[in-house]
Amino acid sequence: MGAEPGASKIYENKHDEVNYFITRKKATDRSPRTLNSYSRVLREFYHDQFPDLNPDEIRTGHVENYVIALDERGVSQNSKKKYLEVLSSFYNYMLKRDEFEAGFSVSSITTNSQT
Repeated sequence: MGAEPGASKIYENKHDEVNYFITRKKATDRSPRTLNSYSRVLREFYHDQFPDLNPDEIRTGHVENYVIALDERGVSQNSKKKYLEVLSSFYNYMLKRDEFEAGFSVSSITTNSQT
């Protein structure tokens, strides 16, 4: 039994913060399947569910609305849990970065990491 088609695809996101997060996870040897899951869930969340919001504009109510939308689509409890784990991982990662609170910039992270 082989892997699902597209299970190793990493989806590009319109937000630099998300792409940077995926790049950092890839550097920590996450499996292609895990990277696919992270990128797919974050793309759905930001491109489909909240296309007009940036990551620093998301509030608890947005996540609650996302869970309701998943429920209305018939997504299983296990899948909802995995989706929330991806969002939690992304936000926990970003909250550890001063750049997130000050306005994210990939160049500021590159500059800061070189000093």
